[in-house]
Amino acid sequence: MESIQALIADDEILVRQSLAQLLNAEPDIEVVGIASDGEQVLHLRRKHLPNAVPMDLKMPQMYGIEATKQIKQEMPSIEVCILAIYDDD
Repeated sequence: MESIQALIADDEILVRQSLAQLLNAEPDIEVVGIASDGEQVLHLRRKHLPNAVPMDLKMPQMYGIEATKQIKQEMPSIEVCILAIYDDD
């Protein structure tokens, strides 16, 4: 089985750090980059060529939906998993 190279995209530092720690604890997952906004995730995905991106929806510079569209247009083999946490009803 091929290992997973993950690029984490979330604007909350605690979420990024926690997710990186959880994913790196798995033997077949390597976190290759961490982005804090949509523009940064696009830059880092070209640099690190991940095969998976846990993506926050609401980020500065560019929302996760737009970043996901661009990723899938340029690199359709990358799997994107949308992360969304809201504290309102």
